[in-house]
Amino acid sequence: MVELYKSLKSWFDLHDYEFQEREYGEEATDKKTAKIGWMGRKDVNEYVSYRLPISITLKNYETIKTKQGNVVEGDITVKIGANVRSDYENKWESAPIMHFFRSVFDRIIASDKTQKYEKELKKDVHDIFHRTKSFLNLQKFN
Repeated sequence: MVELYKSLKSWFDLHDYEFQEREYGEEATDKKTAKIGWMGRKDVNEYVSYRLPISITLKNYETIKTKQGNVVEGDITVKIGANVRSDYENKWESAPIMHFFRSVFDRIIASDKTQKYEKELKKDVHDIFHRTKSFLNLQKFN
């Protein structure tokens, strides 16, 4: 898990995302269970930012010592979300008329830019998804 953490953290650094660990919890019964929540944030400009929430759940895992080092064996679930936030500093939310103008701007004037931002973010999600899969030695598919 430490190596997966380092790999994903380096991806966020390489792509200029601010990285935060928002949640970490462990339960220990017969075998351990852990839940980890990360958030990647990238401010594209003064109006648009990307958010990449990642949730990792490990169930029934245990650390096994091998000749190559410690290995974690168990079930893992990785969920990657993504969203493009406009007006992330809420500058246009101060008055109802400003909110209206922001909505018009987002839907009509900036719709082409919004599609470009969504496409760029989708590329980032696919990249981090494939990096995670390759790290976990899973078969890559389209």
